[in-house]
Parts: sequence; C-alpha cells; structure tokens
Amino acid sequence: MGCNRRRRRSCIGLGSSAIGNEPRTKPTGKAANRRQPRVNPFAPETDEPVAAFGYRLSTVAVSKNAAGCNHIELNDEPMVSVGRVRAIFPMRRDANLPFPCFQVGARFDGGMSGGPAFDETGSLCGIVCSNIAGSHIDGEPVSFVSTLWPIFRLIISADRGNAYPRGVRYPVIELARGGQIYVTDLPALEAWFAKHVTGQPPNT
Repeated sequence: MGCNRRRRRSCIGLGSSAIGNEPRTKPTGKAANRRQPRVNPFAPETDEPVAAFGYRLSTVAVSKNAAGCNHIELNDEPMVSVGRVRAIFPMRRDANLPFPCFQVGARFDGGMSGGPAFDETGSLCGIVCSNIAGSHIDGEPVSFVSTLWPIFRLIISADRGNAYPRGVRYPVIELARGGQIYVTDLPALEAWFAKHVTGQPPNT
C-alpha cells in the first residue's frame, strides 16, 4: 500500500450531472428534482455585466514526512471577477483568438482559464479564455471569454434515456432540442446553426 498523501485546499467545489430524461429516484421512490443548466450560446450585449469564476495562483508542493513518504499539497485561490462587455467578436478576434469571443472589462488572472462566465440573468454565457496581462495597472482590465455556440456543433455519443436511441452520435444541439440543456433563445440558436453550420433552414 502506497504512502503518498494529497491534500487540496479550496473554497469552490465542482459538480457534474448526467444526461437523461429519467431523473434518479429518491429512497421514497419519487423522482428526484433536477434543475437544467441555463445556457446563453451567444455573447451578452455590449455594456451588460458578466461575472466569471476561477482559480488563480495555484501551487503544488511536494515534501517528505517522517516516514519518508511523499506528501503532496495542492493550494489554489478562488477568484470572482465582475465587469462589463466591451466588444463582441462573433466569429474570431485575431490570430491569437481565432474563435467567437467577447471582451470584458474585468480582471481574469492566469489560472482562471476554463472557468465559467455568467450573464446578468444567471445563464452560463462563456468560458474564460485569455487576458492582457497587466492591463489593470494602467486602467480598465482587458480579458476575453469564449462564446458557447460552437460547442453545439460538436458530435457526441452520450445516451439520453429510454426515449432516445442508444449508441448513436449526434451534435450537442440535439440536447437543446430535446430539453436536456435549457438554451435561453433556442430559435436564435437554430437560425445561427442553420446559417453558419448546416447551411439549411432550421429543423430540416
């Protein structure tokens, strides 16, 4: 039996959810309540507030204890940053950010990349992706959030319950169409998807 020890200090826990229309049951036999995530696949309007969450200043320390075993300690610092949308890039910004994104006047420190960003309605509207280091020193910070609509064209093969065929591949937009993901404006996503992805009218 190994003697490695790991300890992590953090204030934020991560959760996961399963895909499916049949919620797991409680011990009473009744279906457990499960809230759908709210997703805004597009950038909020210019000047709307955005809040982002993530970790910064993460460190890993390895030491030996009295028995000569490794002791691994992970430390991180959770951070919340709030700012307003300053610019929107529907398809790409430049060679460094060649994907749909938007600029936020908030400080997103290194290590926050991959953290969620939420709009003023509480909907997930993007993922922290970049910043201009030190921009907060001379004025308003400059950071960037990747827009979510491209994920709806990804092909996955997760089973969704008895009402759907199993073992098939489909684009993520089918989760929005089936109600497994709550999209704040599904008709707008359908129109965007048809114009930029399939080249066909919606629902054909």
